[in-house]
Amino acid sequence: MAPRLPRRSPMNARWLLLGLLSAGCMVGVVEDERPDAVAGGAAGGAVSGGSSGGTAGGGSASAGGAVSGGSVGGSGAGGGTASAGGETGGGAASAGGESGGGTGGGAVNAGGTANGGGRAAGGRAGGQAAGGRAGGASGGGSAGGSTAGGPPSADGGTRFAQRCAAPGVVRCLGFDSPTSIAGAYGADIGSTPGWGTPPAIDQTVFSSGGGSIRFTLDSNSGDSAGGSVWANFTPTRSVRFGENSVFYVQWRQRLSAELVNTSYLGSQGFKHVIISTGDTPSRIWNACTDLELVMQAKKDQRFPILYQSCTGSTSHGAYDPLERSVGNQVHLQYGRAAPYCLYSQLYQSPERQFPPTGNCYGYAPDEWMTWQVGVEVGPRVGDEFVNSRVRLWGARAGQPSELVMDFPGYAISAGPASEDQAFGKIWLLPYSTGKSPAQSHPPAFTWFDELIISTQLIPDP
Repeated sequence: MAPRLPRRSPMNARWLLLGLLSAGCMVGVVEDERPDAVAGGAAGGAVSGGSSGGTAGGGSASAGGAVSGGSVGGSGAGGGTASAGGETGGGAASAGGESGGGTGGGAVNAGGTANGGGRAAGGRAGGQAAGGRAGGASGGGSAGGSTAGGPPSADGGTRFAQRCAAPGVVRCLGFDSPTSIAGAYGADIGSTPGWGTPPAIDQTVFSSGGGSIRFTLDSNSGDSAGGSVWANFTPTRSVRFGENSVFYVQWRQRLSAELVNTSYLGSQGFKHVIISTGDTPSRIWNACTDLELVMQAKKDQRFPILYQSCTGSTSHGAYDPLERSVGNQVHLQYGRAAPYCLYSQLYQSPERQFPPTGNCYGYAPDEWMTWQVGVEVGPRVGDEFVNSRVRLWGARAGQPSELVMDFPGYAISAGPASEDQAFGKIWLLPYSTGKSPAQSHPPAFTWFDELIISTQLIPDP
């Protein structure tokens, strides 16, 4: 078991927020927060008490493969074309990208591809890495790229609206207006300041629509640099996922080359999201709960990992890394194909964690990447949801998603039964445990856009 501090950001009072209903309700209506989005259909599937499978777009939600073309992971034929993919890499706006064509099943290029993705400022593929270190993207790593945002994307949110209208969707958030994150403590959606520049809606850099959330890590900032934004899974807080339920969370995120490539003094790695306990009528939950599932960067390694729980439970301690030992090797992204993503590949010269010597799925700086977390919550036994499964997919702009992690048979810490904790809130944030304010470094940024919550696997952009 890993030591506690490297796995977890100790949350302070700034992270307290929101509330509503217990598990066991049915998903009913798409909660669409995008002005130009097409609210569509009833969302399918049971929120709680259903099976652990969940179907999407006519296919089964399989372990691997692309999330493409409307059929998700199964055998259904995928529609649309695999176009250039919603990237504004500092130069001209690109087309936005449709869900990839072909069938949805099968493994998707486990080794990744080495292309630069998108267009960097001035039209060069990949761009130059700020600070001189390569970005470490999946498939061999692309160079960093500039932090210039580029003009708005050309799709105007159409493809996002199509995904919002898909079966199973319970909420879509586009973050186009400054008012969309203006809520204070206790609100359905809101933001909290951290160290330095607070979260803001950036209407010059976004994946689609008219804005995105921008977080800034100022020079000489501490661990809470950038602040945080939270959202319940529905405005009414009536959808939460407890035992025997399935849900998926997808978002698009852009990381500046400075954020990816800077080694922050004292930091244990910046976070992406915390998927945690949803609020109830009687209680507003903060981010640091028994239930929390956290995606964060592996310290100085330029790829993401997952860990679970702020407290621990019968089977494991707090901040439990979702990594697995096989023989004498520790798999940091369990589910990646050979040559895998292994602890033994780290801290080598030259680097070995990315293809061809490793197969860690890494970051592509200054590019709108897509991430999706899928959770199959098992039955409650004591203080855990046993036999649960957690998966993570990643996709570069204009490319199909790849399975990054697949962690079956896991005991999710559930907290005391009397508290009735269930997944129902997400926190977007670059919180970086231990980051020292004594360090001067270039300002760094990350942007979030196109957040979707669903009971079914969500197609690629």
